[in-house]
Amino acid sequence: MGLESSLRRYYGELAGSLRIFRETSAPLERAYAFNFNSFELLIANEQSLSRVIGFLLDPKETHGQGIAFLKSFFREVLEKVIKDFVSPKDPDLEKARVRLEYLTSTRRRIDIVIDLPELRLAIENKPWANDGDMQIADYYDFLKRQNKQWVLCYLTPGGQSSESAGKATPEKDYFCLSCQKHMLSWLKACMKDCKADRIRHFIEDFEEYIQAHLRGTEEDGYEQARV
Repeated sequence: MGLESSLRRYYGELAGSLRIFRETSAPLERAYAFNFNSFELLIANEQSLSRVIGFLLDPKETHGQGIAFLKSFFREVLEKVIKDFVSPKDPDLEKARVRLEYLTSTRRRIDIVIDLPELRLAIENKPWANDGDMQIADYYDFLKRQNKQWVLCYLTPGGQSSESAGKATPEKDYFCLSCQKHMLSWLKACMKDCKADRIRHFIEDFEEYIQAHLRGTEEDGYEQARV
């Protein structure tokens, strides 16, 4: 049998198997909606992704879990990324103020800023878009003028460094976070710490969305761009 005939037979059998699968799985799909994920509808751009992250990090938000998710972010992410970093104490976490699109003195907007009594945490979220001109360099210059300790994080699918950092050095002046490594580790911790089933299911959907849509690696950068 020639190669062309073998391939034709193979793909014919495959098409038949797929047809049978669709027919037999349709009742289960109707009952359980395996392919549905609310984040396919909720997240349209960088800002909406930041809104979800900010929601989870904010102790005052309606998830009702208080400081649990913010505390796990410091424990599961920053303590492992920044050498000798010491997480804030619970009383300070309870005073956290979370703001989105924080306006700097140079009219730039940092995606997420969390202010604690003795620490300012800034997170620039770059799931799909490229950096603005000297964007991270400007954030670095702004933050180093603050009168308290600060941390600048640069979040991308694969944890790559910024091309707009100027003289700011990764792992010293700012810290690279990966959606696939650091975010997923944090979300798993959030699910473990969460006491509300509704919020746990919300986080599970968010985790699945990140796994499906933010699959960059440190070696090759973004694996796919947002269409």
